[in-house]
Amino acid sequence: MATAASNQSAPKDRQATTTAKRGDSGVHYYLRRLGPGLVTGAANDDPGAIGTHAQVGAQFGAGSFWLAPYTLPLTAVVLEMCAQIGNVSGRGLVTILRFHYPRWVLYGTISLVAFANTISLAADLGVMADAVRMLVGGHPRIWLVVVAAFSAMLQVLAEFQMYSRVLKVLALSLLAYVVAVFLVPQDWGAVLRATVVPSIRPNGAFLVAVVAVIGTRLSPYVMVWQAAHVVEQKIGDDKPRLWQRLGRRRPEVRAIQVDVIAGSVVANLVTWAILVTTAGTLHTRGITQLATAADAAAALEPAAGRLAYVLFATGILATGLLAVPVLAGGVAYAVGEAFGWARGLAHGASRAPRFYSVIVVCIALAAALNFVGISPIRALVLSQLVNGLVAIPLVFLVLGICNNPEVMRNRTNGRLANSLGWATAIIITVVGVAAIWQLAG
Repeated sequence: MATAASNQSAPKDRQATTTAKRGDSGVHYYLRRLGPGLVTGAANDDPGAIGTHAQVGAQFGAGSFWLAPYTLPLTAVVLEMCAQIGNVSGRGLVTILRFHYPRWVLYGTISLVAFANTISLAADLGVMADAVRMLVGGHPRIWLVVVAAFSAMLQVLAEFQMYSRVLKVLALSLLAYVVAVFLVPQDWGAVLRATVVPSIRPNGAFLVAVVAVIGTRLSPYVMVWQAAHVVEQKIGDDKPRLWQRLGRRRPEVRAIQVDVIAGSVVANLVTWAILVTTAGTLHTRGITQLATAADAAAALEPAAGRLAYVLFATGILATGLLAVPVLAGGVAYAVGEAFGWARGLAHGASRAPRFYSVIVVCIALAAALNFVGISPIRALVLSQLVNGLVAIPLVFLVLGICNNPEVMRNRTNGRLANSLGWATAIIITVVGVAAIWQLAG
């Protein structure tokens, strides 16, 4: 899966050599480097992912379990490639397009990212408002305005690294799904068989579910954010200049791989737990369509009893507040990188006013979309379907960048990364086209 060095030889970078440290090896080094991949993995389990997995598990039962392990290597390799783009080049994904690709590719990518991110953000805000209603009552549209305003205020005023740590602790409440898996009566032999042996249903609803699950892992905002967050971490490590951020040393490349794989494994474990739990508690009782967040919370009752709604609502709010800066920030990064603005959540609003303006506008527009009248859970699934379809051209683009020696120099994709990357691109294209064909027919 690694974006390994290509076989072509190249002289070692002078700056990379001089910045090498004696401790850049071993377990301690890799533990110190964990960060962007785990943050992205946590953001991947946002309300959109949670609601989508709950709906898919309830609708298709054991026939959906295999999606968690089989999508892991395909999606992890794409995220690892995005991380290596930021690591090796020292630049974000959109900045690479700005300097190395035609304008139509640049603006087309920005448009796709902005569209998909805004749709996902709208769905997340809607279910976050529904979660507040579960906790304290009231009208969800009133809470929608409050949640959107509070989220925007946090982006402008709060220090992201500080409050993201708090939110990640709160988001641990979603591990109740992992606990619930072992409290719900299960035929574990059947569960393991369904997890290992794929069960494919050639109908439109199932194909849409497959695209939506892939969309929770390969959402456009994650691809942009993954590269940008690696760059931000390097800037935070006192590497403000481009030559300081060039990461071509093998330990640094390997550390990025460990980080991304760790985040992907955690995210897919939660996916599997939600699928199995909702299948065992909802699908077995004939509940196959979820209308509200309360329906999804009901799956936690075997593990948490009356606390199920509190745990689920708290987890939704925590993961939502963690995902909002990633979603809105993904649009702001894309626009800021395209036009060369000062950007980054490490900067205050006074240092990057246009960057933060894009974040606020994106949140406001997403909140307005909630007044269309689609149920929050249905909106979540539709948003992930959009993500899965938009991911198709972006995966091809990422593959092209990772095989471009002008960008990646002597760290272009290795054979394994290309094999898995192209397999991912082909699979999501075939499934996406099939889903649209089935729905249109």
